[in-house]
Amino acid sequence: HWTYSLHEAASANCCIRGEDLSSSSHAVVETIAELITVLSEPEAHVLVCRAVPHLTTADGQELSICDLEILPDVDGRERIPRLIPLGASAFNREPPFVFDPPEALVVARGHGPDPYRTASEASARIDSFLLAIHLLYASTAWTAYEVQGPASLVDPTGARLTTASRGSGNVRRTLRLAPEHGSPIDALSAMLSVALDVPDEMMFTSFGMAISRFTESYLSDKWDAQLLSLTTALEGAVSGTDTIDVLLRLKTRAAALLSEPDDPASAIFEDISKIYDLRSSLAHGGSYKVARFTRSVHQISTVPEAAPLGVVVGHVIDRLRDIVRRSILARLSL
Repeated sequence: HWTYSLHEAASANCCIRGEDLSSSSHAVVETIAELITVLSEPEAHVLVCRAVPHLTTADGQELSICDLEILPDVDGRERIPRLIPLGASAFNREPPFVFDPPEALVVARGHGPDPYRTASEASARIDSFLLAIHLLYASTAWTAYEVQGPASLVDPTGARLTTASRGSGNVRRTLRLAPEHGSPIDALSAMLSVALDVPDEMMFTSFGMAISRFTESYLSDKWDAQLLSLTTALEGAVSGTDTIDVLLRLKTRAAALLSEPDDPASAIFEDISKIYDLRSSLAHGGSYKVARFTRSVHQISTVPEAAPLGVVVGHVIDRLRDIVRRSILARLSL
């Protein structure tokens, strides 16, 4: 594997510099030197680069925050190969196309004896970061794609591409990160790490299910899948263990916990009722006429009156996601 990687890297370097592939060329000598350096290091150095739309920085400059690097307003397809030398190979000549600005490249670095595990842990740090900004700032930032790979051109592990979603809805809540966001994000991530620890005797927990389904709502561009994920998340956050009158208890608890002067308990109660009527038909294979659907969703408190149906659906998901977000934070604080 290392021999093949060396030959491939040397060939690439020679092509870039216009040199012949021979043992005396500068490109080959430098490639061999790089191989020796990589082999002499006790741990692998890997990078994870994730393209995240609806995310930028307050001043438009690169920002180091929460052990991550935020590179705003860059085209990941061009920037990633400059960070991960083998990054271009991950695209296999078909780089993903994303246009949902603003878009930032979130970079995590890691060192460890196992490059695959190290990359997975670095990717998990980005997941934790995104979860925190979703909960704290109601951000709609979503993962478009991610490339993992070594920091060296000479490495048989290669670069790997994963594509997570094609979008998270038509309501945009852009987060403009600044250094002062770092402490709240780190604090919430630490709280979540403790709360999500599953005891040995448990298969899963209600809070863990709430977080899982809330996160899942950002991985789909289908409103029906998002609605089902978010209603499950809401139940995990506030419904409790009693199976009698689940919906009434859900509405009552959410209204009591989340009411604010500009979002009264009555609005939360009625909005959940309308959303759950729709959820019931989706979950149990029912049907919904356009006229009934339009009439029902326009009664939700945050839906603009004159908005077309496609936009209305986005506002319904945005309202439900905000209720779930606040419910999770309330549960975490109790």
